[in-house]
Amino acid sequence: MKRQEQVNQIERNCIHYKGDRPCQPHKREGAVCRCRAYSPRSAKILMIQLSSPVTVIRSSALVHRFRTDDPNVHIVYLTDWPELIASEVDEVLGVDDGSLLRLQMDQFDAAYNLDMDRRACAVMNMVSADTKKGFYLKQGQPVPLDESGAEADLYISTVMPGLIKHDRPDELQELFQLCGIEYRREIPHLTVKDTSVTNTTEWPQEQGPVIALNTAGDLQFGDKDIWPMNHWEKLAEMISAVKITSVLLGDCQTDELNYRIAQNNPSNPGTPVRAVQPSDLLDLISLVNHCDVMVSTAGATLELAWALGKEVVLLGTGLMDGPYANYGFGRCPAHDSYFHGRGSITTPSGTAQHKNALADLLPDKVFTAVLERVTHHASREIAPCKSFCQNQGDDLETKSLCDTEPSTANAQQAISVVRSRVSHRRHRPHK
Repeated sequence: MKRQEQVNQIERNCIHYKGDRPCQPHKREGAVCRCRAYSPRSAKILMIQLSSPVTVIRSSALVHRFRTDDPNVHIVYLTDWPELIASEVDEVLGVDDGSLLRLQMDQFDAAYNLDMDRRACAVMNMVSADTKKGFYLKQGQPVPLDESGAEADLYISTVMPGLIKHDRPDELQELFQLCGIEYRREIPHLTVKDTSVTNTTEWPQEQGPVIALNTAGDLQFGDKDIWPMNHWEKLAEMISAVKITSVLLGDCQTDELNYRIAQNNPSNPGTPVRAVQPSDLLDLISLVNHCDVMVSTAGATLELAWALGKEVVLLGTGLMDGPYANYGFGRCPAHDSYFHGRGSITTPSGTAQHKNALADLLPDKVFTAVLERVTHHASREIAPCKSFCQNQGDDLETKSLCDTEPSTANAQQAISVVRSRVSHRRHRPHK
């Protein structure tokens, strides 16, 4: 066979084709085009989000939707946060000369810029795509590509929110609308490749559930979304009293207070309160992944916990109609309402106008929600449903736990079962 015929035999539109190295079917089996693994690529999509790690996490729901609707789509993601990109993305690019040159010479079926960062908008101007959604640069300034579309609302709410007179969808729905896709309650998710904890000197070695207390407030909500530090200290003490391990996470503004709480807390033997300071984003991801329940206000760490599939207790003052409620998780004791799934939203009643509304949310109420989440975590870990218990022949203790609604009453049973059955989970690879 002539060289030209050999070159033409290579199927460059196959989903397995790498371009600069052998494809997996050829490496494994010596297969040549068109082999039984051949599957033509249907489309190539570019997604751009540089500035916001929260939006990168939320966009994993979009990535999953693209992949579900079209398994053969090729997804390229340009970002400053490669650690947070969903595993379903085919290529992750950073903002460097090589990546920008490659994008300039490529052709996409669709490009979605979810970011108003000028760098992201400049890339949007540069790339060639049949369909473009989101934002681009016009006279050096970010503007929406469709001035009557969903991106226009996001643009106005960012630069002049006082002009918005109608109710806006939550942030996750807004991402779907910006891309022109119907939202079907998709949930952000993140897969951890490295399950090791680098902060081994501070990480608890005790068996059983670990509660992460994220003391960092979200600046976008101002003082209304900051829980007083004395409440955090009391909550840590209450968790320790029932022999559950808790870990204090925060930011540069709360690290010192976290260590002070850990030092002053009268921990029971074997159930210490530890303050942990992640060294970088990868370390934070690993730390959150090794926790079982997260207590937090709104923010990137909370989004990370949800994307990793953790039980969550959300301390919120006006978030019932936001993206957290729309994820379909949890329970709001103050409103006597329930969400299915793995989260609780705790809010003080009638205090939304206070300078610090969360000051009225007492640790006792949050502690009750934590115990409920521990109970629900045990039922999820041991047997996701009653039929699973029956099929696997689990004992009466496990069946009883699965049949019982999560509540404070059976929290102690859940704690003991978690300790005896699933303490090994933090030492096995994350699926």
